[in-house]
Parts: sequence; structure tokens; C-alpha cells
Amino acid sequence: MADLTLTADQEAEAQRLAEIIAQKAKEEALRIARLLVSKADHELLGATEFEVRDRVHAIGVYALETALRERKKWGYQGSSTACPHCGDSARFVEYRPKGFVSLLGELRLSRGYYHCGHCGHGHFPWDATLRLSPQRLTPGAQEVVCLAGIQESFGKAAERTLWKLAGLRLSESTGERATEAAGTRLGERLQAGAVFGQRQAWDWNRDARGQSCAYVSLDATGILMQGPAAAKAEGHSRAEISARKAREWERTATLTFQKTPR
Repeated sequence: MADLTLTADQEAEAQRLAEIIAQKAKEEALRIARLLVSKADHELLGATEFEVRDRVHAIGVYALETALRERKKWGYQGSSTACPHCGDSARFVEYRPKGFVSLLGELRLSRGYYHCGHCGHGHFPWDATLRLSPQRLTPGAQEVVCLAGIQESFGKAAERTLWKLAGLRLSESTGERATEAAGTRLGERLQAGAVFGQRQAWDWNRDARGQSCAYVSLDATGILMQGPAAAKAEGHSRAEISARKAREWERTATLTFQKTPR
């Protein structure tokens, strides 16, 4: 990471935070050192690497918590603020703590809570500012969870992949809800005409009338199942599977674009 250019006030704040974080880093460094000297040569790598990663992540979580805690206001926007649900005035009630899963592990935040007497809803302005999800995930954790969620089953992603690759522990349902919510947001943005990345002019294939066109390929799959003692499994006959394929073609459709004439 390149060195950052800070103002004098920012540099002073960075030095102050570094002193606070350094104490935690020293404690975790001692834990890591004790762990390493306790291992035989053949145990230094492998499972020990995951234990060291957890200790390094603990330093990162402490750094994030410290930086967030030092922001003072914690989402406080005055004695009242506009309710995002109805637009009426929502009054400040109190600061409420809650745990969130970050890319480095779980952290706890206190956030200013506002309640609207008109519609009865409450909200935390800082949650929106920090882009915290309803599944208690930070933006970094959301990205990793969703990437794992589209690679394999939500169960395997939660129980194995996320833990092994990122040290994250969360439930299958959390991964499923986070991934589905991300897909919904993406769909809404696409429907609104959002373009991701730079616009590109395609050399589309043209039909016999000279009209540009794309080719759509549909695919689906099914696995024949057997019940006990090789009996028919309910809902898994060839005809039933074929019918489901026809109903589910939208979910398995892939678009293939011909960029040059055949």
C-alpha cells in the first residue's frame, strides 16, 4: 500500500491511534510467539498457520473497533432527524451496541438509535453510513460471503470455504440471505439501466435483414433419483424432471453474444 499524504491533524490522530493499537499488537505478538515456540518442527506449518492468522486478525479487528470508537458521534445526528420510513421527525433514544462480522472477524459497535413516534419505526443512521447489512456483515465481509455463495452451496460455503479461506464463521442462512440480497440489488440496478465497467461498442452479428442480434442458449440439468429398494422417488420421474426443466429455464439461461459475423 502506498504511503498516504495526511494533513497535520490527520497525522496527529494517526499517531494517537497507533499508540492505542500498539498495545494490542504487542499482546497478540506475544501470544503468537508462545504458540510458535510450543510447536515441534513438523507442527510449525499447517494448522498453526490458521491459528496465527486468527491472532493477526484480532489485531485488525481491534484497530477497526478503535478507529470507529474514536469517531465519537457513532451516528448521532442531533436530538432528532428525519425518519427514513415516513419522513416525519424521529427522536434520538440512546446508543445501542451490536456485534457485526467483518472481514477480519467479529467486532462490536455502539450506534445512535432513533425512533419515530409517527410510524413507529426505528433506525440507526450509522448503519447506513457504514453500509452494514441486515445480516450483520460489514461491506468487506459481504463481498467475500457473496463470492463464496455463488461458487458452491451455502452450507459448504459457511461450514468450510469461508472458514478456511477467510477465517469467517457464520451460518448457512446468513450466507444465503446476504447473497440473495446482493443479487436483488444487482438486478434492481440492471433494471434501472446501470452499466458496470466502461461502455463498449460491440460488433454485433447481423441477420439476413441486416439487423444486429444476439443468440440465446438455454440449458438445464436434472439427476434421476431412486427411492428405497430402487423404487421410484416421488417427483423424480423423467417426465417430471423434463417438466421442471421447462419451468426453470429462466434460471439456467445463458446469453452468448456473437461479436463478428459468421
